[in-house]
Amino acid sequence: MKKLLILTFGFGFGLFCLSCMPSHSEKPTNFLNKTEMTNLLTEIRITEVLLYNEHCQHYNEDSIRLHTQMAYAPIFAKYKITYKDYQANMQYYVGQPLLLEKMLKDVTLNLEKLQKAKP
Repeated sequence: MKKLLILTFGFGFGLFCLSCMPSHSEKPTNFLNKTEMTNLLTEIRITEVLLYNEHCQHYNEDSIRLHTQMAYAPIFAKYKITYKDYQANMQYYVGQPLLLEKMLKDVTLNLEKLQKAKP
């Protein structure tokens, strides 16, 4: 549980850093609603943890970045978006900090539910 909280904090901190970017109040062309974006962020977080556990100790930073991009591709395909669409959606939600905070709490709850359901 402690590891999950640390990883979730790191994820939240990364999104906080995105908040320093200029925000756009307009919805992106390929807009993901709150539920879709929350689910996408949950899947991305799970993928990041799996990649970290599998590759972090054996590969250099460039190799990890390549594996991450490859791992995100099926997630983005599932939601019918590109990486550019993902960035545009993140910028939109960063411009709405209260909504983003709620979404991140929901991501944490999703991860906790998955961890509890784990046999």
